[in-house]
Amino acid sequence: MAKPLLPFASVSGPDPDFTVDHEGWRSLEAIYPNRAFSAPAKERLTAIGRAYLADRRTELLWQSYRDVDELLPAYGKAATALWTIAYENPRNSDASSVLEAILDNALASEPLRINPARGDLLLLTAKSDGWTDFGQLFQIPEGAFGVRFGLSLLREIAMNFRVALNRAEKEVQRQATESATTQRQTATERLILVLVDWAKTFNFQHAPYIDGTEPAPFSRFVLTFLNLAPTSFRERRDLTDASLAAQIRRVKKVDKEKKREQEQAQIAEAYAPLASKEQK
Repeated sequence: MAKPLLPFASVSGPDPDFTVDHEGWRSLEAIYPNRAFSAPAKERLTAIGRAYLADRRTELLWQSYRDVDELLPAYGKAATALWTIAYENPRNSDASSVLEAILDNALASEPLRINPARGDLLLLTAKSDGWTDFGQLFQIPEGAFGVRFGLSLLREIAMNFRVALNRAEKEVQRQATESATTQRQTATERLILVLVDWAKTFNFQHAPYIDGTEPAPFSRFVLTFLNLAPTSFRERRDLTDASLAAQIRRVKKVDKEKKREQEQAQIAEAYAPLASKEQK
């Protein structure tokens, strides 16, 4: 099954098109001798190919929670540095007093630019019900304006950043754990099941093996179909008839077990009220 992935993907631009030329159709039809593909069968295969490429493209852009976890160390270093500056540097020396005076003067000329129109100012007070837009409570100037950024604010930011980062680390671990327990099919596994349905619909052989050992024509059909995809979207691992036959058998078995579990759950749910009445 696929590795644990993020629940979203950033995709830009149109999905790639899937086209099969004359030689491509010949290579697919050669797998089933004396059985030409009908127009509806070809049309359906083309649609399946387009859906696979869109699925495969999203899969290639998807990232795992391992990638999220790799971003945390940089944030941790920033939080540690801010904390050291705000709370751990010695403050009882002439040097530290001079540095803070110079830094305060420098910060005074580098204001924070606040833009209320984009929601920069939200207030949380004892009288407000949750976060309230500053403009609902006070009159604010139009456009952006600047506020001073002093060392006292830096200490507040250091505290909030450290607390927020601790919470973020725990949340990343929680979501990664939940994602790891959720099985997801890969684009190729989903394609296999769709091609099985196609073969059943148009009365083509769809078993992975002949006599349980030799890869069947359907395994070569799936391999040929995968190789019709543009090079950048093909599987990065080396595939053979034998490896695909094993994968097809495994995917079909898992899908069958999943459907059986769903049917059993539906039956249990349908008879649940009756069982409750019998217990009373």
